[in-house]
Amino acid sequence: MVPQSNDIQDDMKVVYHYGGDHAADYVDRKFDLDTDPVSMVAAFVRNIDEHRAALSKLVAHPDRLQVIALPYSGQELQRIYGEISANMGDQETYYSVGLDFGAVTTQLHADKKATAAALHQKYGDALKITVGVRQYPAPACIADTCRPLPPETPQEGLEIRFKEPATVDAGKDGVATVIVRNAGATPVPWPNDVGLASVVERGTRRVVAAGPLSALAANAVLTTGSLAPGQQTEVAVSFGTANCAPTGDYALAPGAYGLLTVHGHGTAAPEFMYSDEGTLNVR
Repeated sequence: MVPQSNDIQDDMKVVYHYGGDHAADYVDRKFDLDTDPVSMVAAFVRNIDEHRAALSKLVAHPDRLQVIALPYSGQELQRIYGEISANMGDQETYYSVGLDFGAVTTQLHADKKATAAALHQKYGDALKITVGVRQYPAPACIADTCRPLPPETPQEGLEIRFKEPATVDAGKDGVATVIVRNAGATPVPWPNDVGLASVVERGTRRVVAAGPLSALAANAVLTTGSLAPGQQTEVAVSFGTANCAPTGDYALAPGAYGLLTVHGHGTAAPEFMYSDEGTLNVR
């Protein structure tokens, strides 16, 4: 429940049903959390003054009602949403689709800029497109969305290294294998928190990519329990190559990068240990 919104819940229902009776004009409604108290926003594509006057007579709190104009009706947006949803079986291209206030949203994999261009030409600003982790078309100012790695506290006796170099096409998600070994003299706890890897600039631990944007993360093979002295296990980790830096293209540029996994340990407070840096070749 949105704070301070209980007293206009019934009014929101009134707006919803009114919109259904005027579907050709109606877009959507939402809470406006930037007002105090919280107000409601109803959007229509035409006849704004007429709908404002009618709704003001129907709701209990007309002073907390905003009626605005948006370019696409809910019917138009539902049609676009249905067309994009029909393509969701193509998991190599599409990651998600949704409905926002006044627009449809979709996220494509980072190597699908050409698909984004075609969708933008067809649907214009009725469709908000994300390619990898960036808006398409690119805004004038691109934010840095790379998430820094936490400070490191090694876990005594534990060794984590990548089995072999990984290779992946730019913009695609990939999987690598990590070897976890207990090099100490006592058992080492091994919780199931390693299933992802971060792509970094070689030798710097500076994250340069986001992801994965596919089911690879859900399919990661995790290990739990503890490792006896001298025991080792192999763990599959997944990673993405969507460029998260404010420069460059939607996908990482071809070249050599580092791979790191981060293992959480400690009981009183979270502590983190890095693997040795692995090698990722992006084609």
